[in-house]
Amino acid sequence: MSKLHYLTHIRLRDAAENQQVFLKPQDFAAKSVGRVLLDPIQRHMYAALRVHGVTAMESFIACFGYKLLGRPELFEQAATHYETTRLYIDEVEEIANACDVEYLDEEHLARLVEFVSASVTEKVTNMYPTLVQKYDAPVHRTPTSHDVEHYNDLVKSRLRSIQIEQAEALGSDGDRINVHRTNDSKRDHEED
Repeated sequence: MSKLHYLTHIRLRDAAENQQVFLKPQDFAAKSVGRVLLDPIQRHMYAALRVHGVTAMESFIACFGYKLLGRPELFEQAATHYETTRLYIDEVEEIANACDVEYLDEEHLARLVEFVSASVTEKVTNMYPTLVQKYDAPVHRTPTSHDVEHYNDLVKSRLRSIQIEQAEALGSDGDRINVHRTNDSKRDHEED
């Protein structure tokens, strides 16, 4: 596997080499990726951190970094794509609707004040026990067989794309040749 793919893809932290998954940030716009790869409690925590004013990148790393590896900017891009899903939007609406506007204003002001100084890990540590005690993931937020199938297809497609890129990058005699990148596969990231 080319080292470039380790710089341009998000992968699983604890996967064996032959079971490694390579995902692009835009893959997190697929509901199946969120449901299969991201734990419902961690997704809820992510939404809570976002409602409380923590940045997307910090929240994504704090909630999903235990499972994923990648450069921080890839996590930030993945968060941007993930936040377009109904999975995320429903969580945020649920949490925001339960909060008083004045409370949210105070939280957002506090985030501005601590932006440079406090660690998100500390926030997660402080908020996690309270949120987990109150939260039981509804069935509609857990992976369905369709989600697992779509996720597996996406992972296989990404691996095939990487293998094709590598094969094209090597000439028939094994010398490197100049290859122009083509558009990524136009997989349908529908939100069904």
